Amino acid sequence: MWNDRTRACAGIETFRDRYRRLFEDWTFGATVSERVVAGEDAVHLEHGWRVDPKDSRRLEGDLLVTHTMREGLIGVKQFLQV
Repeated sequence: MWNDRTRACAGIETFRDRYRRLFEDWTFGATVSERVVAGEDAVHLEHGWRVDPKDSRRLEGDLLVTHTMREGLIGVKQFLQV
């Protein structure tokens, strides 16, 4: 997985460790306004938000999220801030 153009983590266990707190503790969501699919690749234009559990501050913004499939699963995922 990549955050912008920096590799954030590799492998499913590393991904789970990195994002466990987000899924357990944060309130978050996103809407996909546009989606382009080309073979094994997809790009989503998303508007995402999350609420920090420490201070209830809401963070939000637009992202391009790319997915490259490998053997029916997400093989590479990249988040690019718009």
